[in-house]
Amino acid sequence: MEYQILDGGLGTTIQKFYNTEDDRKKYIDHGFFSFNLAVDKQWLQLANIHMQFLKNYSTTLYTSHYQASIPRLFKKLKNLNEIWHLLKISYEIPKCIMQFYGNHIRNTSSLPNVIISCGSMATFFSNKTEYLNRKSHPLYKNEIFLKDIVEMYYKIQVQSLLSLSPECIIFETLSLYDETESLINVLNTLSTHNLPNMCFGLSITCKNDEETFGDCKIVDIFTLVKKSNKFKYFGINCTHPKYISNILRNLKSLNNEDNYLEIIIKSNKGDIIYENGLPRSVDGAKLFYEYVDEWVTIMPIIGIGGCCGVLPEDIGELYKRKNQCVTIIENQSMIKNEDLKFLIEKVIDDSEEFSTNKHLGIETSDLEKFFELANNYNLQ
Repeated sequence: MEYQILDGGLGTTIQKFYNTEDDRKKYIDHGFFSFNLAVDKQWLQLANIHMQFLKNYSTTLYTSHYQASIPRLFKKLKNLNEIWHLLKISYEIPKCIMQFYGNHIRNTSSLPNVIISCGSMATFFSNKTEYLNRKSHPLYKNEIFLKDIVEMYYKIQVQSLLSLSPECIIFETLSLYDETESLINVLNTLSTHNLPNMCFGLSITCKNDEETFGDCKIVDIFTLVKKSNKFKYFGINCTHPKYISNILRNLKSLNNEDNYLEIIIKSNKGDIIYENGLPRSVDGAKLFYEYVDEWVTIMPIIGIGGCCGVLPEDIGELYKRKNQCVTIIENQSMIKNEDLKFLIEKVIDDSEEFSTNKHLGIETSDLEKFFELANNYNLQ
């Protein structure tokens, strides 16, 4: 199987935009991180960032919804219709980019051109909780997992994202077995009649080649996901690339034909490591694209991209190595801001038309119940 080239780290690329191209030189709001441009309605900048990955030969774009925690958005905006509008435009922009400018790119895999990214419940806390060990994790009180509020949270997230009529949702950077189990419980309540043409994926974030950051065995979560029969894709996300080869070796024998999971890798660039939940740069490190030839010899991989630190030019380097090119001609180099402005105007007009009779699939009362339970558990 020949892998497809995915995109890289949206949050990383957005931060680069703020640092180098925005006169305000502001730091990205970690409350929403990759969804920050949507909250600020900087649609042209968001379109440009997606376009930069397409220009570097990404065949699948992930949306900016990773940090779009609906309860957190409701705290800020107080309006479900406005939230739906932001979610919808953030989905339609990469869809239109791929439709108008990406149709010449050869994607022979089962991966859709656009995937909706949904972060773990850690995005509600927005404090890098996904990198905490199990003992420090706020979803445990006195070593008891808070199953009721986690399932309530995922019902809100899933129903909201389903209202966008997506092809695929991938739940990213989970690190807890119990949280994965709760997500599966929520997906089990969905009527398959309403989801005829869509699929789900799940990715985990790993601190080494055996355990996630939540101190859970990687093979245990993989087995749980596989047995659930709810997912088409399983990903290793936001993980140092040096651990990927051994992770793949450990999973290979488990991924038999029964409920076969297609594998996606979106590792970190390789020059950043996490210690106690905080990132640290490493000079002269081996970078993710230097590992890829080894990964693909271990087991079939359907898509390879990047997470933290991986910019559009790094995806271009992955393309060069895959196709044995010394240099590449930038894909769609003639596309300018004026073209994207026209596209954005169309997306906004269409979304406003739809939003008159569409909503998130949840009610204000659902969020009020969530906040009440969050207060009872002293979760901020």
